[in-house]
Amino acid sequence: INIVLVALYIFFTIAAVTINPADKEVREKQRSRGKKVPPLDPRHNHVIENFYCNLCELPISSSRTKHCKCCNKCISDFDHHCKWLNNCVGNRNYGYFIGILIAACLSLSLSTCLSTLLSITYFSDQGSGQWILPYHNFWMTNPNGTTQNLNALIDSGKFLCLSSSHY
Repeated sequence: INIVLVALYIFFTIAAVTINPADKEVREKQRSRGKKVPPLDPRHNHVIENFYCNLCELPISSSRTKHCKCCNKCISDFDHHCKWLNNCVGNRNYGYFIGILIAACLSLSLSTCLSTLLSITYFSDQGSGQWILPYHNFWMTNPNGTTQNLNALIDSGKFLCLSSSHY
């Protein structure tokens, strides 16, 4: 099951990163003209005014379209610029971004449950159900449990990075 979750995580990540989240008009203009959007400058404190982007030189169709300072392009239904993906999250890749979060959370939950179950099984006496304390032998006699614990720790780190790097 965890392999499927990891595969889904990789698929959603690749999809979210490779899809250009820019507004449709911006993509078409860049394709037809081959002209790049000029860099941000202090003249335009409000890049989008009256449903018109001063940098992209295009009318904007939605009030939720924003010009991203990092990507320097207009993003329809702009949610945020994701440092983790190094891409904006908007209308075109929002579903894939949610898929990344769900796959990461499910993988972390599964790894944590399996790690906890393996640890409880290892540290309890199967006959009486009482706890035993063989900590000195744990790392050498239970490589699967060790691997599972390390996997849960790594997954926790990935989840913390993923959840803390958004603004």
